[in-house]
Amino acid sequence: MLSNLTSFQFNLPFSTNSSPKTQVFVLIPAIYEKLVAELKDKQEFDNAKMTADFFHAAQYIYQAEPRIAAEKRHQFEAHESYEFAVDDLFLVEITLFEEDTRFAPNVNGLDRYDAFVNLIRSAVKVEVSERLRMDTYDCLDWYTR
Repeated sequence: MLSNLTSFQFNLPFSTNSSPKTQVFVLIPAIYEKLVAELKDKQEFDNAKMTADFFHAAQYIYQAEPRIAAEKRHQFEAHESYEFAVDDLFLVEITLFEEDTRFAPNVNGLDRYDAFVNLIRSAVKVEVSERLRMDTYDCLDWYTR
C-alpha cells in the first residue's frame, strides 16, 4: 500500500456487514491540491459542492473489484514524487459496498456526475496518496471522466 496514505471511514446509512464490492481509483492533477487537502481534512464528501469539485478535478478513473484493485494498488508505490512537478497527480481510492456502473467506462457525463454526487452516501472508505509522478498514468487502463 502507498506510504503516508490518509484513510478514513464514513458513517453510513446502510449496514457494512458485507464485503466491499468495488474500488474506484481517481487521478487528480496536483493543481487541485487544495481540494485534496480539504478531502483529507474533512475526511468525507460532506456536501454537493465538494463532490461537484471532485468530479471536475477528476481526470482519470479506473474501477475494479477489490481483488483486482489489491493486485493493482502496489504498482503506485514506485511513482511517489519526491521533487514536485506541475504535472504531478494525487490518487484517490474510494471503496464502495455496492457496485456503481456509473463509474464504468463509456458512461455519459450526466450519469457520471450523478455517481460523483452520490459519493456523499455511497463512499465507505477513501484513501488519498501523497503526490505521484505523471507516469502513474501508465499503471492502469484509465478512462476519462
